[in-house]
Amino acid sequence: MSTERRSVLIIEDDLDVRTVLLAILGRTYDVAIADNGATALSRFESGERFDVILCDVLMPRMDGPALIEHLIRIAPEQARRVIVLTANVDSPEAARLADHHVVEKPFNVRHLRELIAQVNT
Repeated sequence: MSTERRSVLIIEDDLDVRTVLLAILGRTYDVAIADNGATALSRFESGERFDVILCDVLMPRMDGPALIEHLIRIAPEQARRVIVLTANVDSPEAARLADHHVVEKPFNVRHLRELIAQVNT
């Protein structure tokens, strides 16, 4: 049985949300942070891969939908590991991501942990 911890990339521009997610997940997962989609995309382009990706919808420089469109082209296996976080599940941007798990902020911690555990298991 492997003792290797699963990796999670948090892509979120709000410092408070990043801090909460890191506190919730840091003991269980190897957590990496990107504060916008462009920064996250550069990580994927350099070859980094993650077991689970938590991605905000609305961010500066590159939003979640644009990032996921890039991921589908350059790393489709990563695009399938995305859990979308949004404060507005009814927004047009969130609607573009309906193929992914969509979690509304503020999120239920137990539900989020369950989704993370289900991704790619």
